[in-house]
Amino acid sequence: MKLTAIVMAGGKGKRLKLGVEKPLLLIGGRPMIQRVLEALSASPSVGEIVVTVSPHTPRTRDYLLSIGQAIVETSGTGYHEDMKEAISYLGTRPFLVTSADLPFLSAAIVEKVVKEYFARGKPALTVVRPLRSGSGGEPTCVVRINGADYVPCGINVIDGSKIHEPYLEEDFYVVDALELFNVNTLAEYLMARCFWRVIRGRKGGGV
Repeated sequence: MKLTAIVMAGGKGKRLKLGVEKPLLLIGGRPMIQRVLEALSASPSVGEIVVTVSPHTPRTRDYLLSIGQAIVETSGTGYHEDMKEAISYLGTRPFLVTSADLPFLSAAIVEKVVKEYFARGKPALTVVRPLRSGSGGEPTCVVRINGADYVPCGINVIDGSKIHEPYLEEDFYVVDALELFNVNTLAEYLMARCFWRVIRGRKGGGV
């Protein structure tokens, strides 16, 4: 079963304070959101990709339209509110939801997440990574699982038919992978650029 992937790209990105819409920040010479789209396009489990935009991200909207990418316009009220708006508009099937600030996301990670979702049989699956110090900023959300702290990394699979239920049963999938690198602050953006140089062996140009 191929899923529709929803990329969340309508946030304010207020922690960055760079004057540039976060999805359009360049990593390796290409916008972060373009890298997310490439990873999803390479995943056999993804059949369609839709990006949410809002009044907070007009330049992102224009960029996506210029490359022929399907979009859904949401209110920009907040991440979860915009996600509900998008899912309500798109239908009642399962959706893979990812944020636009994962420039190192890979098709391999996407495949693992989708496989895990169907194996566990819960309406929702949230991907988390271990909480690490020195990540460039304080996480906005920490989940405690079996006595250890984890951070949601902005990847979920959700049964769209249950999106408006008052309680949505979910499971957590722990993935400790370098690909799950979120860019929310200036420090994290600088770290992402450095990491890109490392994995490229300082070749290929662009930062």
